[in-house]
Amino acid sequence: MTPGAPLVSVLTIALICACIIGQSAEAVRASAGVLLVSVCLVHAGGFALGYVVSRVIGFEQIVARTISIEVGMQNSGLGVVLARVVTSPIR
Repeated sequence: MTPGAPLVSVLTIALICACIIGQSAEAVRASAGVLLVSVCLVHAGGFALGYVVSRVIGFEQIVARTISIEVGMQNSGLGVVLARVVTSPIR
């Protein structure tokens, strides 16, 4: 199960993101430039911070890379949740 788990995880996050983006296609098109910059900054920051903090704490490079990827994937999930809340109509 271990060799296939990362692929399943990445595909699941990608499908969840695609679903939310598809439901909010009009809003995404309206703010594409700002959205692109924001997404790039959030992911770059997450990957970098995950790696740097891991190395400072003393983890080996391979572990730091793994933590970096996990933090970046969690940022994707958080971004999806925030996008869903922001684009949902107020009840």
